[in-house]
Amino acid sequence: MIDACLSGLEASYRAQVDESGVVDFDRIQPGDVNQELTVGMMNLDWSSVIFIKNFKPIHQQGRTIIWSATAGFCLTKTAPSMLLRQVAATKVVGWFDMKVMVKFLEVSGPAPFVLGPMMLISTERSARAGHTSWIGGRFIHHIVPAQKEHVRIMLNNGLSLVIKDTVSRLNKKIIEANQIFDLQQRIQRLVAQQNGPDSPTIGVSPQADAYVLRYFDFHDLYFTELVQLKSGFQTSDRDRQVFLQEMLGGDRRSWHFDDERGESPI
Repeated sequence: MIDACLSGLEASYRAQVDESGVVDFDRIQPGDVNQELTVGMMNLDWSSVIFIKNFKPIHQQGRTIIWSATAGFCLTKTAPSMLLRQVAATKVVGWFDMKVMVKFLEVSGPAPFVLGPMMLISTERSARAGHTSWIGGRFIHHIVPAQKEHVRIMLNNGLSLVIKDTVSRLNKKIIEANQIFDLQQRIQRLVAQQNGPDSPTIGVSPQADAYVLRYFDFHDLYFTELVQLKSGFQTSDRDRQVFLQEMLGGDRRSWHFDDERGESPI
């Protein structure tokens, strides 16, 4: 397992890691990695990603190191933010859903990307937006302070890594990411319950999770609000609720937001 985890490192840097058991992401450079992320490797198991290191400076072409428990270390010219967008585009849950869950749970941003065994948390945040690294929360065993403004993270595979962050912030983000995971699990249970062989043919099961049902309403209303803002309209919360209820109920008559309710079908 350790051999696979550390493949792709240049011999000199690999020797340092073998001796210390630590991958210092404050010191590692793209030149320490000899494996490129190819198109085919984009299909790697993203739940196995331990760390995504951002090297991209502002307004310059950068490099990104991906450390995977199964594929080892590899390099790509694609920025971490773009990598995560590409991954999200292939999943049933996307960035919009993540941001809605953050808003519904009233936890702090930026949004992590959580889906089943995948838990990628933004870290090493620069003062300039968009230039961050990402850590796989599932691999974190324990976090302790390191040198100034850095932490040492003991992983569940016996290795450690050093990154720029704080113990309190990172622990807080892990707790919040687990809140999102718990919400997703409750959604999954409700969907299975409502679509199983014993699900009711009329109405909602009395055992339905009311908290998840509130999330569904929140998600749809928030999406409706953003669509209206995008189109240049701004309406009250009550109007949005009526608008959404009618639309979900099959009422296709149009609304005239600047005058009065129209009666012609859309």
